[in-house]
Amino acid sequence: IAAVCERVARRIPVVAGVGTNSTAESVQLAKAAKDAGADAGLVVVPYYNRPCGQGLVDHFRKIWDESGLPIVVYNIPSRTGTPLTPEIYDRLMGVVGIFAVKESSGDLNLASHLLGQMARRLPGEWQRVYGHEVCYLETFVDTERYAGTCYKAANWIVLGRTTGRGNNAPTYEQTRSIKEVLGYPLTKRFRELLGEVR
Repeated sequence: IAAVCERVARRIPVVAGVGTNSTAESVQLAKAAKDAGADAGLVVVPYYNRPCGQGLVDHFRKIWDESGLPIVVYNIPSRTGTPLTPEIYDRLMGVVGIFAVKESSGDLNLASHLLGQMARRLPGEWQRVYGHEVCYLETFVDTERYAGTCYKAANWIVLGRTTGRGNNAPTYEQTRSIKEVLGYPLTKRFRELLGEVR
């Protein structure tokens, strides 16, 4: 981990795999990764011993509380035997150090639930951090690799497609994959708010 951190020299974030089925071992790995310079830790849902409910929440919270390393929760029930449910995800949102999810269950309803929760929570967080409200979310989906099903199931609106030229392209030739642009209004007043001059 230290060699990777040294090589990338903060140009990109380093997320180290620190999750195991043992909370104590995961804490030690997270501390070591943080000391080595990692920006975050990928923590898989504990496998083999299969904790449930509050035990899962406690596992992730303890890793954050004792290591201080920001956490990416990795849900892959086909490998761990323990799926995260919407209720558990909702409780995990209360753990300050969890900032991202690698959702690999294949459950489109769960992915849609997470997108919906993010859309509900983001405005308040944005207001707190940046001092103004956010009224519209936007994302890009590489349709050569993904269908964007989760976004569509969560009622995101397809707005169009990119040109594939990238930012500041010197030509009008396509140099990147064309992406579908999707949006999600957070307020009925989004058109009015987006049209304001500040």
